[in-house]
Amino acid sequence: IASVITDNEFEVAGVNDKIQLAELERTFQQNQATQFMQQGLMLKDPGRFDCRGNLSFGQDCEIDVNVVIEGEVTLGDNTSIAPNCIIKNTTIGSNVSILPNSVIEDAIIGNGASIGPFARIRPEANIGENAKIGANSVVVKEVPDCSTAIGIPAHVIEKGRCTDPFMHNMLPDINKEMFEYLLKRVAILEHILNEDHKELLEQDLELDQQRSITMER
Repeated sequence: IASVITDNEFEVAGVNDKIQLAELERTFQQNQATQFMQQGLMLKDPGRFDCRGNLSFGQDCEIDVNVVIEGEVTLGDNTSIAPNCIIKNTTIGSNVSILPNSVIEDAIIGNGASIGPFARIRPEANIGENAKIGANSVVVKEVPDCSTAIGIPAHVIEKGRCTDPFMHNMLPDINKEMFEYLLKRVAILEHILNEDHKELLEQDLELDQQRSITMER
């Protein structure tokens, strides 16, 4: 007979009832959460996080409260998971937003995708890059890149989102208009400075007046 010295009491604690089992499970989860945070994962509340499998993640990932990880789960860089989500046996790319109360099982989520809230991704219903899954949708088949899908079951209502860099996860329309306006103004002014053209100066003033009228409306 030999004695064993351990730094963690819970490793040698006995379990005689459900209460003790729950206490040891919570201690185990807290230890996992501590390790993940030491490796760079942002957990909003380590006490309300459950990893019931293996989790790997890239840089700048964030997981909110009451998220359950099951099986083999991989997160890319800069990916966020909002509260009350369940992720099982899933590979999630970079720059992905999983919105609250979403459930994803046995799927691949492409880079730049947005899921939910209250979305359900069924097994093998892979989501393409820069795709968007609407609220309360249930996805039962693959969604292509740069598409928007909504409904139960989800169906694609928009394709080709990636052709316009302002349409997906970018600025709202009003900011898009302002940005395009400023680009035009800068281009005209640069040309004026280089060429000293009076006509271009008048064109710039006209553009500015049009913008003022639009904003007044």
